[in-house]
Amino acid sequence: METYKKAKYCSAAIWVLGFFLLWELVALLLDKGLQDPMAYKKLPYFHQVILEFGNYGSNLVTQAGITLSRAGQGFFWGALAGIVLAVLMDLSGILKKVLMPYVLASQMIPIPGLAPVVFGLVKDIDLSRVVIAAYMTFFPVTISMMRGMSAIDPDSRALLRLCAANKIHEYGKLIFPASLPHLFTGLKLAAPMAVTASILVDTLSAKDGIGYVLVLPILFGAIMIVLLQSKVIHAIFGLKELQLPLPSQVVEAFFQRLSDICTDMGITLLPAVLGLILGGLIGYGTALLAVRFPRGGYGSLILMTAINSIPVVALATVMNRWFDSALSAKTAVAVVLTMGIMTVNAFKGLCDLRPFALDLMRSYGAETRTVFWKLRLPASLPDVFTALKLGSTTAMMATIISEFFASETAGVGFMIKYSLRVGNQKAVGWAYIVAATILSLALYGAVCLLERHFLRWHVSIRKK
Repeated sequence: METYKKAKYCSAAIWVLGFFLLWELVALLLDKGLQDPMAYKKLPYFHQVILEFGNYGSNLVTQAGITLSRAGQGFFWGALAGIVLAVLMDLSGILKKVLMPYVLASQMIPIPGLAPVVFGLVKDIDLSRVVIAAYMTFFPVTISMMRGMSAIDPDSRALLRLCAANKIHEYGKLIFPASLPHLFTGLKLAAPMAVTASILVDTLSAKDGIGYVLVLPILFGAIMIVLLQSKVIHAIFGLKELQLPLPSQVVEAFFQRLSDICTDMGITLLPAVLGLILGGLIGYGTALLAVRFPRGGYGSLILMTAINSIPVVALATVMNRWFDSALSAKTAVAVVLTMGIMTVNAFKGLCDLRPFALDLMRSYGAETRTVFWKLRLPASLPDVFTALKLGSTTAMMATIISEFFASETAGVGFMIKYSLRVGNQKAVGWAYIVAATILSLALYGAVCLLERHFLRWHVSIRKK
């Protein structure tokens, strides 16, 4: 066991060192081989980055501490909110039907559009960063926690109830323990999102820091629309129409620009879908490599997690310099941010086998290929679709934020940035935010339909 742990650590070190060596070689190729005049801006030498860190280390550490403190607070409260929300939706099917559409839709409000509204509500920029970090955190925690709860065998719950166990014992003895692996998977995915949210807000405004199913949600949404249209929300929180336009203004702007909005939606959707597919394939391949070669491949998990932690703001800027095509740059950003999600979830699914199942396959002399197709692949599918559901919103958000920094003057993200900066175009900006929500829900719904088709045998689908 001790030898195996040492091998894993050595593997991780080799992968990380190999990544940095590849970085240095690619920078050398751009500078000396291709003699690209933009080489330093596209990819500086790694040793130059280290030297710059030494020159500005004190200031960087200070600013990183400020950002991490806000991200940490937001991560804690967002994770707590995600756990509570998952438990409430597990307890009440009606509440789940009401809240789930809005939980999904909430993830498509871009941070640049959300930040002014949050600041208008809390009146404090530091608290705004904490709130937005929490906003980015709760979704992966909620989805992962619900995935763990839905995977519990109904017979196990029925057995506890037969023993007259109350809800506290049911959750304490069965549901929470069974959901913990999925919860920690969600927390690992949420941590870099919280940091990214804090950094993105820093770049925007900071001076420091780095049917029955439809009736209830529609009713809840209708109440909120009435409160917004009647300016009750504005009066309670002291908001102006420039900060939060009336629903009628947003609807009017949406239909006035429907043709342009549909065109921009198509421009944004394509790289998000491509990024989700390519990122999923790369992530699954990385997880498979780590399972097939546990000593040598384990380091790839650490490297993939580190890459996934790169803030989307920095990543979008770099990719827009690397690629002349806006489509390629946006796809690359979506790939990088989704492959880590797939890697973590797929690795868990490939390893999370039923007791003695692998021993039974080996006792029959099954080859590695047969074990994969008959055992590991089916066992990993529930976690793969969890990753795809998380990745669908992440890919869409990554594409939209990339369009904020792209040279291309098209796409939902560019129009949100442009419209929200113009005083009399706020309603148009929110119309594009509605379009982004529609795109995200459509992509998430497509993944859910595929899940219901391919996982008809799984307990989480059979219960439905």
